[in-house]
Amino acid sequence: MKKWIRWIALSAVLISIWQIASLITDNSLICPSIFEIIAQMIGQASSPVFYQALGMTLARCVIGLFLSFILALLAGAFSFWNQKIGWVCDQLCALLQSIPNVAFIILLLFWTGRNEAVVIVQILLLTPMIFRELHEGLKDIARTYHEVFVLYPQPLVEKLKKAALPMLEPMMRSSLKSAGSLGLKAVVMAEILASVSNGIGRQLQSARLNLNFAGVLGWVLWLMLISLLLEQGWNALFAWLEERSNSI
Repeated sequence: MKKWIRWIALSAVLISIWQIASLITDNSLICPSIFEIIAQMIGQASSPVFYQALGMTLARCVIGLFLSFILALLAGAFSFWNQKIGWVCDQLCALLQSIPNVAFIILLLFWTGRNEAVVIVQILLLTPMIFRELHEGLKDIARTYHEVFVLYPQPLVEKLKKAALPMLEPMMRSSLKSAGSLGLKAVVMAEILASVSNGIGRQLQSARLNLNFAGVLGWVLWLMLISLLLEQGWNALFAWLEERSNSI
């Protein structure tokens, strides 16, 4: 309860500061009023375009997150099996993380379509992050249980199923939450840079080109609300899975 009171108090302070700045500047292109922003948000939510853009962006986000997690999990499994493969994957991830996201978009637009580029950029951004977290956890497990694995050798699948995956479950949940939040931001950024035909990034770009600053802020606030709802959704899903596993 105290947490929500603090959030409400902080939001009230920030809204008050913004409204005062809006009254001082008296210019919607620089600092639109809170009422203008709310009006834009209501107008956006009342349009079918809003739900089409939201659905397209979330679909790209889900596809990219799913593929990133599968690739990272496979790379982690092979790295657990062979240290040399782990070293190669780790170096590739370091290389990918050193390249700016804008460069990925520019390069991919030469090789793929706009929609494909958005998903691939997300994969290139999220896979190294997820893999490195899983890889560190797998290395710790390999060191801790090295003697056990030597005394009682098991196939790779059995090691992963009975030892690695259960111990990595909290880490995988944390990785999914972090990647989900980052993935949404990455998709919107890629949609803007790739100039896709539909999506939240497209609507942000359209509002900017129309010099509709209140509209831009409206979309930004919608993104913040969506990110918050997604985070709460992850928490609810993981709580349900944990409750279900405990009841079995």
